[in-house]
Amino acid sequence: MPLGENRNGLPGGVRVLVTRPEKQSKALLLQLEQAGYQAEHLPCIGIRSLSIQNNHVIQNGVRGGTFDLADFDMVVFTSSNAVESLHEQLTLPLKNGSCAILAVGPATASALENRGLTLTESPQAPFNSEALLKSATLCNRNLQNVLIIKGTGGRDFLQKTLEKQGLRVSILETYERYLPEISESRLDHVFLNSPVDIVTITSNETLKNLVLLAGEQYRRLLLRLPLAVSSPRAADLAKEIGFQNTIAIAEAPGDLGLVNAISNWKLSRDGI
Repeated sequence: MPLGENRNGLPGGVRVLVTRPEKQSKALLLQLEQAGYQAEHLPCIGIRSLSIQNNHVIQNGVRGGTFDLADFDMVVFTSSNAVESLHEQLTLPLKNGSCAILAVGPATASALENRGLTLTESPQAPFNSEALLKSATLCNRNLQNVLIIKGTGGRDFLQKTLEKQGLRVSILETYERYLPEISESRLDHVFLNSPVDIVTITSNETLKNLVLLAGEQYRRLLLRLPLAVSSPRAADLAKEIGFQNTIAIAEAPGDLGLVNAISNWKLSRDGI
C-alpha cells in the first residue's frame, strides 16, 4: 500500500470517525485534518440545556433547593457542558466568593477560567472522580456543604463517596444528553460507501449510543473497527460489547491525546 493512502486508495491517510456532540466536534475535526487524517463526523450524543429555574438544586433526593454559591463550601463542575449550560442562563457572571471551585478535567477547568472563575486547585490525572477525591482541597479543607454541577444521569460515584464521608451533597443538573437521529444514508456513508478506518470514543454513553445507532444492519461492521478511546473505562466497555479490533487508549486528556492514540495505532498497523 503506497504511503499516504488508506485501504480505499484515498490520499491523506486514515479516515477517522468523530462521535462527539455537534458543538464539541470542531476542534477535534480540525486537529485530525491538520495531522493528515480524513475526519468524518457522526454525532452519537446530543446535549441540551435544562432550565435552572425549573430544575432547582437536588438536596437529599428532593428538588427545590436554591442555587447560590454562597450556600456551599465547595462547588464541583463535572464537565464543560455543565459550565456552558449554566453560564448561558445566568444574567450575572458567576463569582468565586468564599467557596472552593474544582473541575474534574482540564477542558472543564478551561471553560471555568474563560468565564472568570478561579480554580482552587487544578485537575489531576487521570481526570476523573477518583482523582478529584484525592485533591488537597478535599483532604485538607473543612467542608460540610458541597454542590456538584453536572448533567442528568452519569456516574454517581463522586456523590456517594462524599456522602459516605459525612458531607452534605447537593446536585444541580444543567443539561441532559439524548440520542440524536441519524439518517440511514449517513450511516451507509461511514460504514459502507466510504468506510472509516477507526472510531474515536470520548465517553461510555457515546459508545453505547453508537452501537444503538448502528443497529443490526451495521453492527458486524462496527465491531470490526479499531477504536481510539479516552479512558480505560471506555476500553473495558468496548470489550464487553464485543469489539474485536485494536482499542487504543489515549495517554493524555483532550483532543491531542486522541490524535496521538490514532497516530500510534497507525504506526503499529503499518508496521512502522
